[in-house]
Amino acid sequence: MPRPKTSQRLLALLMATVAGASAQSTRLLPENLIYQGAFRLPENTTSDDLKAWNYGGSALAFYPDGDPSGAADGYPGSLFGVGHPYGMQVSEISIPAPKKLNGSNADALPVAKTLQGFQNITGGVLPAGSEVRVSGLEYLPKQTGQAQGGLYFSMGHHWMNFDPEGDTQPTHWHAELNLTQAKPQGPWALANQNAFRTSGYIFEIDSAWAAVNTPGKRLAAGGFREHLGGSYGPSLYAFGPWNQSNLPPKSDLANTTLFEYGLPPDSMVQNKHADLWEGGAWLAVGGKSAVVLMGTKGNGPQWYGIPDGGTKGWNAQPYAGCMAFFDPADLAKVVKGQLKPFKVQPYAYLDIDGLLLHPGQRNVGGAAYDRAHGLLYVAEADGSRPLVHVWRVSATEIGIRFGRAADAKEPISMLPLPGKSGIRIVVAGGVGRGPLVLDVLNIRGGRLSRTRAWLGDAATTIDLHGEDLPPGGMFLRAQGGNLDRMGRLPILP
Repeated sequence: MPRPKTSQRLLALLMATVAGASAQSTRLLPENLIYQGAFRLPENTTSDDLKAWNYGGSALAFYPDGDPSGAADGYPGSLFGVGHPYGMQVSEISIPAPKKLNGSNADALPVAKTLQGFQNITGGVLPAGSEVRVSGLEYLPKQTGQAQGGLYFSMGHHWMNFDPEGDTQPTHWHAELNLTQAKPQGPWALANQNAFRTSGYIFEIDSAWAAVNTPGKRLAAGGFREHLGGSYGPSLYAFGPWNQSNLPPKSDLANTTLFEYGLPPDSMVQNKHADLWEGGAWLAVGGKSAVVLMGTKGNGPQWYGIPDGGTKGWNAQPYAGCMAFFDPADLAKVVKGQLKPFKVQPYAYLDIDGLLLHPGQRNVGGAAYDRAHGLLYVAEADGSRPLVHVWRVSATEIGIRFGRAADAKEPISMLPLPGKSGIRIVVAGGVGRGPLVLDVLNIRGGRLSRTRAWLGDAATTIDLHGEDLPPGGMFLRAQGGNLDRMGRLPILP
């Protein structure tokens, strides 16, 4: 069975109404993320399943100084990643130049190389094989009072409420980059916060934003757990362990709430208990920014149990891998007391399900961000070796730009239809031969119309007349050959 195209699945692109064009002008949009392809993690070289990538990828961290002798292919640095969920093992890998999946043939993808083998970065404080897992991982360069940069990680599990310390237990750690001598410090707890809300993803806060809004707190941590004191939607808190010197284990860390949710009506809009939010990144490029969480969104009715092909626990099939976009300006208002934390809501969603090896599953894992080069890495779990998908983040390249002619750098253009109400789509030659699909989408990402054409060696022109564009059309998505772009439709006269 062929893999479904992204445009054939629910896009779930929900754009919220904002007051004033200036607010939107500083936001990164889904169109600013340009998919580059994927690569696969290394082959397992041991019979120990807990020192392997099986079902791993729950957390990633980008290290800019890693793999210094690697290829000059535009993908510098290395990634630290978490292997089997019960192993608490972390490995460092190279970053090969990604390629796009050809059907479901993941074996044809480039393969990362192991730079440091798997190690238990708790230093044996917690034994492998328990239900506790490393669920968040991030690298930061040296901060105040530190001699060098290091790794920060969080740990937790689904049933912490049954542990002796319950949902107030410490969950956050620091480790050095040499995994064989990680010298872990911790665990610590985010003061006055429920562990279910804090023991998931960790990522760096943009330095310029932090300097104004959370001075000294450069890390963001959060999580998602339905009921039992968890947040009814993902949560996020700013903290900085280095601000409190010589912290003994089980100390409380000062923190600042950025967003969190309670019971309806104070929950995240369209929240489902079956949703999973596994990774995050604070994207910032060219004066635009977004806090983006990665995970799986349930798009069907919510129910509990295992009948009708469901799984134990909460269900909301069909599922789609997605990204949720939050506005850093809203988070700044929360910090200043101008906005309640539950009032922070996503302004956009991006469905990435059609790009995954296993669409329709709950396999989207951790994320990492190369801030200097605008590269976003997102893991997809697999029974043997996870994949890492790559997007380039650009403040100016937004897929299909209205009014610019197609050329080698901009392979598709959307132009006014000469003398008539409508638009002319021009696809430059060289993007590959084969079918081209143009979908008109509404504000929620639902497909309103589809137009098909054929790509040849020369440029291809498709005219869409005003009467052919359905009311409510907001976006145009084009897929064909090596092309996968989306852009806003202009307002027609």
